[in-house]
Amino acid sequence: MRKLIDQFLKMGIKLCLLTGVAFTFAACYGPAPERRWQNEPDYNKAHQKMEQQLQTAAQEEAQVD
Repeated sequence: MRKLIDQFLKMGIKLCLLTGVAFTFAACYGPAPERRWQNEPDYNKAHQKMEQQLQTAAQEEAQVD
């Protein structure tokens, strides 16, 4: 009975270790999610507006100096 319990525990430990390795591998080396939101018009408008504001602020600061 002791051998059976010991084998069962060893198999459980191996399973936990393999599952952890598989999860780490999948989480770190899995395919990156698609970035569909970058192609949406609303995102592009907001991004262009922000870029314009930054450029305007940089130009104003350059004129002050």
